[in-house]
Amino acid sequence: MNISNSQDLQDKTWVGEVTRGYQLRLALAALVVAVVLFAGLFFRFTNIDKKFFWHDETYTPLRAAGFTGAEVIDRLFDGHEIGIQDIQQFLQLSPEKGPTDTIASLAAEDQEHPPLYFLLVRIWMGFFGNSSSALRMLSVLISLFVFPCIFWLCIELFGSRLVAWIAVGLVSISPFYVLYAQEARQYSLWTVMILLSSALLLRAMRLPGLMNWVLYMTAVILGLYTHLFFVLVVAAHGLYVLVIERLRPTRLIISYSIVTGISLLAFLPWIIVDITNYQRLVSTNSWAEAAVGFDYLWRYWVVNTGYSILDVDFGWDNPWTYLARVPVIILVGYSLYYLYRHTPKRTWFFVISLAGVTAGVFLAQDLFTGGVRSTVTRYLVPCIIGSQLAVAYTLSKLLGSASLLRKRIGQSVALAIVLAGIGSCVLSLQSTTWWTKVVSPELPLAAGAINQSDHPLVIVSNPWPTNLGDTFSLSYLLNSGVRFELVQDSFAPTIRDGFSDIFLYNPSETLWYQLETDQGYKIEEVVPNMLWRASK
Repeated sequence: MNISNSQDLQDKTWVGEVTRGYQLRLALAALVVAVVLFAGLFFRFTNIDKKFFWHDETYTPLRAAGFTGAEVIDRLFDGHEIGIQDIQQFLQLSPEKGPTDTIASLAAEDQEHPPLYFLLVRIWMGFFGNSSSALRMLSVLISLFVFPCIFWLCIELFGSRLVAWIAVGLVSISPFYVLYAQEARQYSLWTVMILLSSALLLRAMRLPGLMNWVLYMTAVILGLYTHLFFVLVVAAHGLYVLVIERLRPTRLIISYSIVTGISLLAFLPWIIVDITNYQRLVSTNSWAEAAVGFDYLWRYWVVNTGYSILDVDFGWDNPWTYLARVPVIILVGYSLYYLYRHTPKRTWFFVISLAGVTAGVFLAQDLFTGGVRSTVTRYLVPCIIGSQLAVAYTLSKLLGSASLLRKRIGQSVALAIVLAGIGSCVLSLQSTTWWTKVVSPELPLAAGAINQSDHPLVIVSNPWPTNLGDTFSLSYLLNSGVRFELVQDSFAPTIRDGFSDIFLYNPSETLWYQLETDQGYKIEEVVPNMLWRASK
C-alpha cells in the first residue's frame, strides 16, 4: 500500500513538473514574442513617410477620391503652366465626387482592384487628409489585425499556443509584412482577410453551425472585394475541404459549396465589371506577360522565398544576394517536410494547399505560357503565410524538445530569424526607396535635383506609360514653388522666361525633337534615363 502511494506520488510529481515545464516554456516564449512584437510595432510606426510615395500608391487617393486618369489628362495635360496644388486636387476629396465615383473610377480603369479598400481609404481621407503618412497609417493600423488573426489560425490549425506565439513573432519582424504595412495599398487588408477567412473555415469545419458558416461567408465576400487574387485562396480552401472529405458528398462539402456559391454570387457585380472590360484588364496587366528567360525567373524565386525572413540586396549579379537566402530556403523546405511528416493530414494539407494553389497557378502560367507573375512578391502573400506557419510549427517542436541538442538548434534558428528580421528592417528604415517601389525607384534622386533649383519648371509629356503616376508622386516630393507644364505630343510646349532651370521628366521623342530642333534647346542628362535639363 505504501509502495503504491509512493508510486502515485512520484507520477503526480512528474506530471506536475512536465506541466510546469511546458507552462514555463510558454511564458518564456510569450515574453520573447512580446519583445519582438514591440520591435515589429516600432518598425511599422517609425519613419512612415520616409520612403517616397511611389507610382502605385498615388493611384490610391486618386481612385478613393473618385477621379480617373483620363480626367486628369484631359484637364491638366494641355500645356498650360500649373502648380503642385493643381495636381494635388485630384488626390483629395471633392464635393463633386462621391463613393459611387470611387467605384466607377476603378471599374473604368482599374478593374483588377475591387473597391473595398479604396472605399475605406475614402472614409479615412475624410478625417485625416491625403498626406502620404496619413494614407499609410491606415495600412499600418490594418496590419495590426494580422497578429490576432494568425494567432487564432494557429490555434485552429495546430491547437498550440506555443506555435501561435511563435507565428506572431515571425510576422511581427518579417521584413515583408513591415514593408507592406507601410504601403498605401490593399495588401495589409488582403493578408488579414486570408488569415481571418482561413481561421473561420477551420472553425466552421470543427463546429459546423450556421453562424460559423455565415461568418466564413462574410469573410470570403470581403476578401473577394479586397483583392482579385483572393479567388485563389477560395480555390485553396475548396481543394482542402474536398480532399479532407475524400470527395464524398458529405454534409460538410454541401455546406461549403452553398457558402462559396453565395459568396461568388455576391461578387458577381465585380465579375461582370471584369468581363465587360476584359480587354482593358488584359492590356493594363500586359506587363505580367513579359517574355523572360528561366534565369530571370529562378533568381526572383530565390529572392522572394527569403523576403519573409531576410531582406538584403548585394546586387542583381552578385551571387551573395542569392547565397544569403539559401539558409532561409533550407529552413522553409525542411519545415514543410517536417510539417508533412509530423502532423495529421488535416493540418499539413491546409498549409500546402494555401501556399501551393497560388504558387502553382503562377508558376504554371509563367513556365508554360510565359510571364513574370510568379516573380511579383506582393502576389505571393498566401505562399508566405504558408511558409511561416510551417516554420512556426517546426520551431515550436525544436524549442519544446526534450533533447538538449534539438532545443539548442531551435534556439539558434530562432535567434538567427530575429536578428535577420530586425537587421533587415533597420536597413530599410532610413531608406527613401526600397524594392517594393517597383516603378521609377530613382524618383527621389530626380526630385532632389529639381529641389536644388531656385525656380524650376518641370515639363512632363503624357505618352510615357508611367508619367501620370510619377507626376502625382513628384507632387509629394517637390517644393511647393515648383511649376509644371504637362503636355501632349500634339503640340509644342510654350516656355516663358524667368525660370532658373527647365527640367524634362521622361520626355517623349516628339517633345525632345520639338525642344532641341525647333526651339534650339540644349538637353543634358541629370538622372540617367529619367530627368534631363534643357537650356538655351
